[in-house]
Amino acid sequence: MAGNGNDIEDDPKRVLIVGPGAAAVTLIDAVDCCGGQAFSIPLDKERYGTSWANQGAQGASFICHHTCTMSARQGFHANPVHLQVSSGPNETFWNNVFPTQLPSCHQNEVKRMAMVLELMRWLEVFFVPLPIKAGTSNATPEAPAAMLERLCTSPSYGMWYPTDDRVPSLLRFYETWRKDLVSRGVTVELSIELTEVVVRNKHGMALGPKPRTPVPDAHKAVGGDPNAPVSEEVYDGIILCYLADTAKRVLGRTAPGRKERVWGSLKALRELPQGRPAIEKLNGVDQASRLSFSVDSYRPMQCIRIYAKDESKLAMYFDTTNYQYQFPERVPFKQHAFQTHIP
Repeated sequence: MAGNGNDIEDDPKRVLIVGPGAAAVTLIDAVDCCGGQAFSIPLDKERYGTSWANQGAQGASFICHHTCTMSARQGFHANPVHLQVSSGPNETFWNNVFPTQLPSCHQNEVKRMAMVLELMRWLEVFFVPLPIKAGTSNATPEAPAAMLERLCTSPSYGMWYPTDDRVPSLLRFYETWRKDLVSRGVTVELSIELTEVVVRNKHGMALGPKPRTPVPDAHKAVGGDPNAPVSEEVYDGIILCYLADTAKRVLGRTAPGRKERVWGSLKALRELPQGRPAIEKLNGVDQASRLSFSVDSYRPMQCIRIYAKDESKLAMYFDTTNYQYQFPERVPFKQHAFQTHIP
């Protein structure tokens, strides 16, 4: 190729993408299906009213618009939902649908928290490596403070008030997407685990992939097939669609110092609350409409349990029957399907 009278090198490059959540040249994944942590599991239709449920990923806020767009292009359209949250029993109960006593009792702390979040937003770059020391979902207290700030202040990251999109069958979507990519000349290699990046410099990189034995449910624990032979392949570039701690482990000593510090602050871990306080008004604002709505329409989807002995720890559960659209509208409570981040 020539441009402005100068010869420009335009040789094709070999690029490896680990984790088929994105579309590109060569894709590998350690499990036997695409989607990573976003996949579907079979259910007993006679008991639960549907033959499948999405595991791991229940829905998506606006920040995941790329995934929803690609899903629609493959013929799978998301369904909107207003996420309903329930946390804690009795006097510690609160939710995002109707008013309760707990937020009212801590109005001053809530105001101070809003001021702190505003400060963190202006000085966000300094808070990225700082832990919040308060666990959220499946993350430990070591999660970056900036993550909490984004969840509370960003119009695209926020979970509870913006409308979420309930995604369709992830297994069918990612398999359809995989076939589409293969038809376009993309190489997709499943059950291949990247163990490490051996060398990484301006000339390219040497990678250490190894095969893994597929299992019936298509998923296998990290570190499976420890005796499988590790080969070495050379690429010009690599894109890691990984959790931060996994990316840090795979890159090892080849990780950039700045990214290693940020990734090092992220560490992932592998009784439903009920209550209904009687509040007619809160801070002089008529809450009748919210209370009226909650009588027949309050269907908690995300449920949080606080441990009384250590309130810095919590367990998060999903009422999958209330959350995912493929379930019947009304199902007896004993036939609800639940998921949790806690093993």
